[in-house]
Amino acid sequence: MIHNDDLFHAGFVSKTHGYRGHFYVNFVTEFKPEKALKGFLFFLFNDKPVPFFIEECIEIAETFALIRLEDINTKEEATELSGYRVFLEKTKWYKSLNPVESPMMLIGFSLVDSNKKMAGKIIGIEHSPAHYLLVLENHTLIPLHNDLIIEIDLKSKEIMMKIPEGLI
Repeated sequence: MIHNDDLFHAGFVSKTHGYRGHFYVNFVTEFKPEKALKGFLFFLFNDKPVPFFIEECIEIAETFALIRLEDINTKEEATELSGYRVFLEKTKWYKSLNPVESPMMLIGFSLVDSNKKMAGKIIGIEHSPAHYLLVLENHTLIPLHNDLIIEIDLKSKEIMMKIPEGLI
C-alpha cells in the first residue's frame, strides 16, 4: 500500500486537450523528468493517495506532459481533475529529483548523522534565502546542502548527513 510519505508533489493538472480524456500536467520547478511518465500517478482524495495508470504520455517537455489515464476517456472526465495536484512515487523518480532542489521528497525520512546517530524525523521544509532547512520533529532546523549529504537510502527512508556541530 502506498502512503503519502512515499510520494512527492510533481505538479498539477492544468487543462484538458482534445475530447478523449487527455490533459496537461504542469510540473513543479523542482521536478524535471528525463523520460516519459509511465506506471502510476496519484491524486489525493480525502488525504489518501489514489493511483491512476498512465495509459499514454504523448508529449513530454521540461515543464509539462500531455497524458491520458486509464478509465479517463472523455473531456468531461478529464475536466473533473483540473487543478488537482499530481503525485508520483519517490522511488521511481528519485533520479529526476535533486534533494537540494526538491527537498519535499525528504519529508518523512529519518535524519542520521555521520556517526550513525539518529537526529530525528524530518517533518517539514523551511526556505531561507541561502538554502533549504530540514525541520525535525523536535523543531530543530538543519541546513540542506549537497556538501553535507553523505547518503540517501530510499528503502529505509534515511538520509545520512554531516551535521554541523552544535545543531543537534
